[in-house]
Amino acid sequence: MKKMMRSASLAGVCLAVLSGCGGMETEVPEELELGQVEAGIAVTGFTAPLATHGGTGGNPVTLGCQPGYVAVGIFGREAALLDQIGLRCAYLNSNGSLGSAIVTGTAGGTGGYAFSLNCPSGQVVVGFHGRSAARVDGLGLYCSTPANWLTTNAPQSSTVAVGGSGGTAFADTLYQSYVVTAIETRAGSTVDQIRGIVALLNP
Repeated sequence: MKKMMRSASLAGVCLAVLSGCGGMETEVPEELELGQVEAGIAVTGFTAPLATHGGTGGNPVTLGCQPGYVAVGIFGREAALLDQIGLRCAYLNSNGSLGSAIVTGTAGGTGGYAFSLNCPSGQVVVGFHGRSAARVDGLGLYCSTPANWLTTNAPQSSTVAVGGSGGTAFADTLYQSYVVTAIETRAGSTVDQIRGIVALLNP
Protein backbone atom coordinates (compact mmCIF):
# COMPACT_ATOMS: atom_id res chain seq x y z
CA MET A 1 0.00 0.00 0.00
CA LYS A 2 2.84 2.43 0.86
CA LYS A 3 4.53 1.72 -2.48
CA MET A 4 1.32 2.57 -4.34
CA MET A 5 1.00 5.83 -2.42
CA ARG A 6 4.59 6.80 -3.34
CA SER A 7 3.81 6.12 -7.01
CA ALA A 8 0.72 8.32 -6.87
CA SER A 9 2.72 11.10 -5.25
CA LEU A 10 5.42 10.85 -7.88
CA ALA A 11 2.79 11.08 -10.62
CA GLY A 12 1.49 14.26 -9.01
CA VAL A 13 4.95 15.77 -8.95
CA CYS A 14 5.52 14.78 -12.59
CA LEU A 15 2.33 16.53 -13.63
CA ALA A 16 3.45 19.65 -11.83
CA VAL A 17 7.04 19.63 -13.15
CA LEU A 18 7.05 17.93 -16.54
CA SER A 19 10.66 18.79 -17.27
CA GLY A 20 11.82 16.51 -14.47
CA CYS A 21 9.82 13.43 -15.44
CA GLY A 22 12.10 11.85 -18.00
CA GLY A 23 10.02 12.87 -21.01
CA MET A 24 6.68 11.67 -19.59
CA GLU A 25 3.81 13.46 -21.37
CA THR A 26 0.29 13.99 -20.06
CA GLU A 27 -2.62 14.97 -22.32
CA VAL A 28 -5.95 16.34 -21.15
CA PRO A 29 -8.79 14.37 -22.80
CA GLU A 30 -10.41 16.48 -25.48
CA GLU A 31 -13.86 16.11 -23.93
CA LEU A 32 -12.59 17.71 -20.72
CA GLU A 33 -11.09 20.80 -22.32
CA LEU A 34 -12.89 23.95 -21.26
CA GLY A 35 -15.52 25.01 -23.75
CA GLN A 36 -15.25 21.89 -25.88
CA VAL A 37 -18.45 20.15 -24.76
CA GLU A 38 -21.94 21.45 -25.43
CA ALA A 39 -24.81 19.50 -23.91
CA GLY A 40 -27.30 21.07 -26.32
CA ILE A 41 -30.91 22.04 -25.63
CA ALA A 42 -32.89 19.61 -23.50
CA VAL A 43 -36.11 19.49 -21.49
CA THR A 44 -35.40 19.36 -17.76
CA GLY A 45 -37.57 18.10 -14.92
CA PHE A 46 -38.06 21.60 -13.49
CA THR A 47 -41.71 22.61 -14.08
CA ALA A 48 -44.03 25.47 -13.19
CA PRO A 49 -47.75 26.13 -13.68
CA LEU A 50 -49.18 28.92 -15.79
CA ALA A 51 -52.39 30.68 -14.75
CA THR A 52 -55.66 28.77 -14.33
CA HIS A 53 -58.49 29.72 -16.69
CA GLY A 54 -62.15 28.66 -16.47
CA GLY A 55 -64.36 27.25 -13.75
CA THR A 56 -64.46 24.34 -11.34
CA GLY A 57 -66.88 21.98 -13.10
CA GLY A 58 -66.03 18.66 -14.68
CA ASN A 59 -63.37 16.17 -13.61
CA PRO A 60 -59.59 16.67 -13.47
CA VAL A 61 -57.63 15.35 -16.47
CA THR A 62 -53.92 15.89 -17.12
CA LEU A 63 -52.58 15.62 -20.65
CA GLY A 64 -48.80 15.44 -20.90
CA CYS A 65 -46.07 15.01 -23.49
CA GLN A 66 -43.66 12.11 -23.13
CA PRO A 67 -40.21 12.80 -21.59
CA GLY A 68 -38.03 14.79 -23.98
CA TYR A 69 -41.08 16.05 -25.92
CA VAL A 70 -42.59 19.55 -26.00
CA ALA A 71 -46.00 20.83 -27.07
CA VAL A 72 -46.25 22.14 -30.63
CA GLY A 73 -50.03 22.40 -30.96
CA ILE A 74 -53.49 21.46 -29.73
CA PHE A 75 -56.40 19.64 -31.32
CA GLY A 76 -59.96 18.74 -30.35
CA ARG A 77 -63.45 20.04 -30.90
CA GLU A 78 -64.91 23.54 -30.64
CA ALA A 79 -68.00 25.66 -31.26
CA ALA A 80 -69.23 28.40 -28.91
CA LEU A 81 -67.02 26.79 -26.25
CA LEU A 82 -63.94 24.60 -26.23
CA ASP A 83 -65.59 21.18 -26.27
CA GLN A 84 -62.52 18.93 -26.32
CA ILE A 85 -58.73 19.32 -26.20
CA GLY A 86 -55.59 17.25 -26.71
CA LEU A 87 -51.89 18.10 -27.07
CA ARG A 88 -49.68 17.57 -30.08
CA CYS A 89 -46.06 17.00 -28.98
CA ALA A 90 -42.71 16.73 -30.79
CA TYR A 91 -39.32 15.47 -29.63
CA LEU A 92 -36.85 18.28 -28.92
CA ASN A 93 -33.46 17.57 -30.52
CA SER A 94 -30.31 18.90 -28.87
CA ASN A 95 -29.81 21.45 -31.67
CA GLY A 96 -33.25 22.93 -31.05
CA SER A 97 -34.93 21.29 -34.03
CA LEU A 98 -38.06 19.18 -33.64
CA GLY A 99 -38.79 15.55 -34.48
CA SER A 100 -42.03 14.04 -35.68
CA ALA A 101 -45.21 15.00 -33.83
CA ILE A 102 -47.29 12.61 -31.74
CA VAL A 103 -50.55 13.23 -29.87
CA THR A 104 -51.83 12.74 -26.34
CA GLY A 105 -55.28 11.59 -25.33
CA THR A 106 -58.09 14.11 -25.02
CA ALA A 107 -60.27 15.72 -22.36
CA GLY A 108 -63.85 16.90 -22.93
CA GLY A 109 -66.87 15.85 -24.94
CA THR A 110 -67.83 15.13 -28.53
CA GLY A 111 -69.79 18.26 -29.40
CA GLY A 112 -68.75 20.98 -31.80
CA TYR A 113 -66.44 20.65 -34.78
CA ALA A 114 -62.98 19.15 -35.06
CA PHE A 115 -60.02 21.56 -35.09
CA SER A 116 -56.23 21.42 -35.21
CA LEU A 117 -54.15 24.41 -34.13
CA ASN A 118 -50.36 24.31 -34.50
CA CYS A 119 -47.33 26.53 -34.01
CA PRO A 120 -45.39 27.46 -37.16
CA SER A 121 -42.72 24.96 -38.23
CA GLY A 122 -39.81 24.83 -35.79
CA GLN A 123 -41.71 26.63 -33.02
CA VAL A 124 -43.11 25.27 -29.74
CA VAL A 125 -45.95 26.31 -27.42
CA VAL A 126 -44.81 28.72 -24.70
CA GLY A 127 -48.21 29.89 -23.44
CA PHE A 128 -51.92 30.36 -24.11
CA HIS A 129 -54.38 33.16 -24.77
CA GLY A 130 -58.14 33.03 -25.09
CA ARG A 131 -61.40 33.68 -23.27
CA SER A 132 -62.95 32.03 -20.22
CA ALA A 133 -65.59 32.31 -17.52
CA ALA A 134 -67.24 29.26 -15.94
CA ARG A 135 -65.77 27.30 -18.86
CA VAL A 136 -63.04 27.78 -21.45
CA ASP A 137 -64.72 29.75 -24.23
CA GLY A 138 -61.76 30.08 -26.59
CA LEU A 139 -58.08 29.14 -26.76
CA GLY A 140 -55.05 30.12 -28.83
CA LEU A 141 -51.28 29.59 -28.66
CA TYR A 142 -48.15 31.66 -28.14
CA CYS A 143 -45.18 30.13 -29.96
CA SER A 144 -41.41 30.50 -30.25
CA THR A 145 -38.38 28.55 -31.41
CA PRO A 146 -36.51 26.98 -28.46
CA ALA A 147 -33.34 28.96 -29.29
CA ASN A 148 -35.22 32.28 -29.28
CA TRP A 149 -37.05 31.41 -26.06
CA LEU A 150 -33.78 30.82 -24.23
CA THR A 151 -32.81 34.47 -24.75
CA THR A 152 -36.10 36.38 -24.69
CA ASN A 153 -39.64 36.10 -23.36
CA ALA A 154 -41.18 37.70 -26.45
CA PRO A 155 -43.10 35.08 -28.47
CA GLN A 156 -42.31 34.95 -32.17
CA SER A 157 -45.91 34.22 -33.15
CA SER A 158 -49.43 33.68 -31.86
CA THR A 159 -52.26 31.73 -33.43
CA VAL A 160 -55.91 32.60 -33.76
CA ALA A 161 -58.13 31.31 -30.97
CA VAL A 162 -60.57 28.45 -31.55
CA GLY A 163 -63.93 28.44 -29.76
CA GLY A 164 -66.36 31.25 -29.04
CA SER A 165 -66.32 34.89 -28.02
CA GLY A 166 -67.93 34.65 -24.57
CA GLY A 167 -66.20 35.11 -21.24
CA THR A 168 -63.29 37.39 -20.44
CA ALA A 169 -60.06 37.61 -22.42
CA PHE A 170 -56.87 36.21 -20.86
CA ALA A 171 -53.22 36.00 -21.81
CA ASP A 172 -50.72 33.92 -19.89
CA THR A 173 -47.72 35.47 -18.21
CA LEU A 174 -44.84 33.84 -20.06
CA TYR A 175 -41.67 32.47 -18.47
CA GLN A 176 -38.45 32.74 -20.48
CA SER A 177 -36.76 29.36 -21.10
CA TYR A 178 -39.91 27.46 -20.00
CA VAL A 179 -42.03 25.70 -22.66
CA VAL A 180 -45.37 23.89 -22.44
CA THR A 181 -45.12 20.14 -21.88
CA ALA A 182 -48.54 19.43 -20.32
CA ILE A 183 -51.97 20.87 -19.61
CA GLU A 184 -54.08 20.29 -16.53
CA THR A 185 -57.81 20.46 -17.23
CA ARG A 186 -61.21 19.98 -15.70
CA ALA A 187 -63.62 18.61 -18.26
CA GLY A 188 -66.96 16.91 -18.78
CA SER A 189 -68.99 17.49 -21.93
CA THR A 190 -66.85 20.59 -22.48
CA VAL A 191 -63.49 21.86 -21.22
CA ASP A 192 -64.31 23.67 -17.98
CA GLN A 193 -60.79 24.66 -16.96
CA ILE A 194 -57.26 24.70 -18.33
CA ARG A 195 -53.81 25.37 -16.90
CA GLY A 196 -50.58 25.01 -18.84
CA ILE A 197 -47.57 23.30 -17.25
CA VAL A 198 -44.19 24.51 -18.50
CA ALA A 199 -40.77 22.87 -18.21
CA LEU A 200 -37.36 24.55 -18.12
CA LEU A 201 -35.07 24.15 -21.11
CA ASN A 202 -31.42 23.48 -20.43
CA PRO A 203 -29.31 25.43 -22.96
